[in-house]
Amino acid sequence: LHQLGRHNVVGLDFGGSAINPFLHLNKRTEMWCGMRDWLQNACIPDDQELKDDLGAPEYGFTGDKGPIVLETKSDMKTRGLASPDCGDALALTFAMPVAPADALGHRPAQALNNFDPFQGI
Repeated sequence: LHQLGRHNVVGLDFGGSAINPFLHLNKRTEMWCGMRDWLQNACIPDDQELKDDLGAPEYGFTGDKGPIVLETKSDMKTRGLASPDCGDALALTFAMPVAPADALGHRPAQALNNFDPFQGI
């Protein structure tokens, strides 16, 4: 996007640091956990590929009380599964915190003022 002249974009490293590394091992795990929480009260399209992707990765914990970690794509491949591209695409919508909208759908302008997308890099 930068090469296309778009400057209001931020690169994202799935293996990068989570906002709270005590809860999530990396950014990918953090996004998938955010998506999981959202899906409890959300509707998704009747898309079999997306449904398959959402149920494919397994998760675990690092140590007894360590952060949650989502299965790597290489481990999924070892189990004979494809990369969950549609699931990752939906998970990307949970990469940055967003303030809740008011009753009219407006979001406060200050919602992202305290967020630093480069924190932990």
